[in-house]
Amino acid sequence: MAAGRRGHAVRRVGFGLATAAVLAGMGAVLLAPRPVDQPYYGKVLRAIRGLQEHGFPGWVDYAVMEAAANVLFFVPLGLLAALLLPARLWWAALTLCVGVAVGAEIAQDLFLPQRQGDPQDVLANGLGALLGVAVAAAGRGMKTLISRARGRRRLRVGARSRDGRVRTGV
Repeated sequence: MAAGRRGHAVRRVGFGLATAAVLAGMGAVLLAPRPVDQPYYGKVLRAIRGLQEHGFPGWVDYAVMEAAANVLFFVPLGLLAALLLPARLWWAALTLCVGVAVGAEIAQDLFLPQRQGDPQDVLANGLGALLGVAVAAAGRGMKTLISRARGRRRLRVGARSRDGRVRTGV
């Protein structure tokens, strides 16, 4: 196996293991018998009030913080799903992430009496996944630009090409 292909395979295994770990952690949170923030509700409210007393906008309340957490919660999954799939299948990574969100909300509604599924959570989770996919796309774009710039530098006049010949600029 060529060194480049071996590195690609190692990266793919690493991304796969990271994705499995992220999914396990997400499953523990999404399918917990009661909301994981429930024991900290009062502390979070006090923290938000304290921030507001020091200039934090008044419209930022518990619901806004919860929505932001739902967005951020799915960014890693979107990123990893996009890195596991070929770049042209970014939409499949996003679809898989939204499917996870829908499945979790349905499971909460049907099987967890202290939890309730919420379509707004699915929207927030989908936005987070989209941000993760966008970060992956940006990273791939930067990698392509850097590779092209290195290739141009190698092929400038007076430099040796891969076959060992010196470019003359003619």
